[in-house]
Amino acid sequence: MAHVMRKTPHVLVVYKKDPYQQYLQEGASFKPRYLGILEAGSSEAPMRILDKAGIDVRSADFWRGGFRVVEESLKRLEALESQQMPG
Repeated sequence: MAHVMRKTPHVLVVYKKDPYQQYLQEGASFKPRYLGILEAGSSEAPMRILDKAGIDVRSADFWRGGFRVVEESLKRLEALESQQMPG
């Protein structure tokens, strides 16, 4: 996986926030598409790689989903932090 991470940073920056949500929606049929994104690496422009996988990063829903994942992660972090803080 480290090799894949070094090879595909630009794609992962765009896409890393929402693949789990898409997997939850689509199930196992999403796995080959996601692996295709990772395997593509820097071979093409990120938009083209994601287009081939059927992911429309031009869609507001794509970005809303990604921001929703970040928001939920922050809420969990804040909850953990409040549990750790005395008082």
